[in-house]
Amino acid sequence: MKISLNNFNIFFILLVVFGFPIFVTTNLLLGFDTSQGSILYRALIVIFSFVIIFNSINKLTKIRLGLFTLFLFLYCVRLIYDLSIKSIPSPNIDPQLIYLFHFGGIIIPVIAISFMQINTVKLNTTILYVSFVQCFFVLIGLYLLYGTDIVQLAAERYMYGDDSINGGNGSPLNPILVSRTGAVLFVLLLVNVLFKTNKIKSYSYIVGFILSISLIILGGSRGPLVTCFLLSIITIFFHLKNSNFKNIFVVFFGVLLVLIGLNYLITNYSESISLFTRVNESLLDESGVISGRKLHYSSAINQFINNPFFGDKIFDDYLNFYPHNLFLESFMALGIFGGLIFSYITIINIIKGGKKNIINIFITFVCFSLFGFTSGAIWSSFEFWILLAIINKFRKNDFITT
Repeated sequence: MKISLNNFNIFFILLVVFGFPIFVTTNLLLGFDTSQGSILYRALIVIFSFVIIFNSINKLTKIRLGLFTLFLFLYCVRLIYDLSIKSIPSPNIDPQLIYLFHFGGIIIPVIAISFMQINTVKLNTTILYVSFVQCFFVLIGLYLLYGTDIVQLAAERYMYGDDSINGGNGSPLNPILVSRTGAVLFVLLLVNVLFKTNKIKSYSYIVGFILSISLIILGGSRGPLVTCFLLSIITIFFHLKNSNFKNIFVVFFGVLLVLIGLNYLITNYSESISLFTRVNESLLDESGVISGRKLHYSSAINQFINNPFFGDKIFDDYLNFYPHNLFLESFMALGIFGGLIFSYITIINIIKGGKKNIINIFITFVCFSLFGFTSGAIWSSFEFWILLAIINKFRKNDFITT
């Protein structure tokens, strides 16, 4: 059976944005080496990118070069200069992997996106269902790794680094990824409840919300929780803008109950649930000890201040690693010019990229944009760059078909 190029384009986007945990769990089910499976997954992304480029290049009359392209070019120059010319060491990751991630996982796929024509209706509809599938696969993957001890993950986050599992390779499903998958599904479901973007059964909402909340708790990561909470408030606000007083009161009462419930859980179960422990520490810590994230941020800010025009390097001085904030990293690595470009292309697409017929695509993009405030590196944020490329092109109306 012949697959149309438009369907293949949609498959490719979903593979990049949602495919990694599904691929990892499939490897676990089949008993394959997950490390080799991850390399195979990245290789497939590159191969499929070239397939799209070679099949679409004759249909493209003009590529629009703008700030998006300029930023990626500048960052590539900085990356090559730091890794190959200055040979800046990083004890945390091999430079060859950084090249593989950045060029194979971001640059080549983004070029493929620039050649695409996409059925936005089909992609927008499919995203919610694939997010569902991704979450189920993550839960199955965690069970295959930890068995009945999976419940303990909620209390003992360090288990993700246990080298005794998965043939000594540790968990290929890291806690940030686990929490992110849950957060994306939760926000997509909430948007669907309020704005009816997809027609799904009532029981699917119940299963979906339980599944998404479970993964947020099992992952124990604060960034996805904050993203989920913030986008929920914004989504409810937009829904209530033109509502009557009764609906506003009901929603306000519901939100108040949720906040009271969260306060109760954080206060009484902070010692048994890792996520609540970490939130409690962030809100109430009076020890004076500076957290690792703050040290990363402080290093990135100081490096930018000391090198405001051209930036310093792609790693911070704290641990010779990325500073866990894409915005700070852009200023740190490329200076004021590069940082402003990155901030502009991200913020302008958040402000002007939202359209009703791509609400699920847009919400997923906003989720990964907010995730970038607390974790990830410019050279490894695959989902963010693919979604940014799509929203950026859609905003300019130069390649999307419906």
